[in-house]
Amino acid sequence: MENFQRALKLNRHDSTTWYNLGIAYHELGKDEELTEALRHACEESPSSAKYRETLVGIVSLLAYRNQIEGNHEKAMKLYKEALAVDDSRAQNWYNLALAHQQMGDLPSATDAAEKAAKLDPQNNVYRHLQDYLRKAVDHPEGNKNPTDP
Repeated sequence: MENFQRALKLNRHDSTTWYNLGIAYHELGKDEELTEALRHACEESPSSAKYRETLVGIVSLLAYRNQIEGNHEKAMKLYKEALAVDDSRAQNWYNLALAHQQMGDLPSATDAAEKAAKLDPQNNVYRHLQDYLRKAVDHPEGNKNPTDP
């Protein structure tokens, strides 16, 4: 860890060192530091698919953890960050839709669900949520959440 930090003092623009520092933080379970290091790696080498995919994967995982813990606002922030880097992941759009739904923002939930369904039209779960949310927005009084008993 100290070697990476020393190297960054010599050259703050070395994306490989930022990336490797992030991996070291990952091994220590330091999620905040991990994502910050990966963000720096992506800023220094924005065309690196490896850095971007790693950042999106980690941020998506952290978003999902927050979502299942009930921290929907934090989850939405993280999903949006991941989608700003790579908006082609249908699962992130779907999970963002669920977070918006949990926060009571049905129009935003519908928009996100539509993006998920468009990216993966064969996924019945995405289409089902999209249809449910459209009906809920159009007729809010007559819809029951399909996940409720």
